[in-house]
Amino acid sequence: MQLLFVHGMGRTPLSGWPMLRHLRSAGQQTGTFGYMTSVEDAAVIGRRLAGRLAAMGAQGDYAVIGHSLGGVLLRMAIATLPADVRLPHHLFLLGSPIGATRLASRLQGHPVYRVLTRDCGQML
Repeated sequence: MQLLFVHGMGRTPLSGWPMLRHLRSAGQQTGTFGYMTSVEDAAVIGRRLAGRLAAMGAQGDYAVIGHSLGGVLLRMAIATLPADVRLPHHLFLLGSPIGATRLASRLQGHPVYRVLTRDCGQML
């Protein structure tokens, strides 16, 4: 089974390296999905991620792991997949918010936060 890791905001795909190393040593195929909130809107990231999920689904069973905003983006991308695309066999959320976080609520109007996180920061 393929595994895809989607990092959190302010992180990179390398942030999942320790976990992915353990999964690879256990015989799992792993991959990562990267994005930059300061450059891409959530819709653009979501479309790219949905395309990646569709490609993985065409190859067989897969599971996804999302850390923080990565889990939010995964839930968004999965919801937009066409009916004929294979859904992930498992969705693991590591610290992904279900509701607004206190920090994001406090920072939502701060200009630096808004520039660095664009609309993705509002999703937290």
